[in-house]
Amino acid sequence: MYSYFYVGNSQSGKLAISSFAFSQIAESTLDSLVTNGDLKDAIALKDGKKKCKVTTDIDKNKKVTVTVQVIGIRGADIDSAVTRIQKEVFTNIYDVTEISALKVNVSVLAVVDKTNEK
Repeated sequence: MYSYFYVGNSQSGKLAISSFAFSQIAESTLDSLVTNGDLKDAIALKDGKKKCKVTTDIDKNKKVTVTVQVIGIRGADIDSAVTRIQKEVFTNIYDVTEISALKVNVSVLAVVDKTNEK
């Protein structure tokens, strides 16, 4: 079941943005950065059975928290890569929704050798 972030409350109604929509924007951003982008040598989206995922939580105080899980590649500047992911996800969600009550957490699940990336 999805939770919703509600925007506006006028005579014509209000707009509800689901947690799934926030997760989709974050996944698309992550995919573009890692698959074809600048971070392909620093971050992996899967390694064996480990797989990255994105979750979104919308609390009662109208605060959206997006959590992105990634796998780092040994020898890369993982700190810079994670910071870039955090900024890009925040920016892209804001650009689409104009919601700034947003927090983006990025967790590194594991650090693997580039040759192990699958």
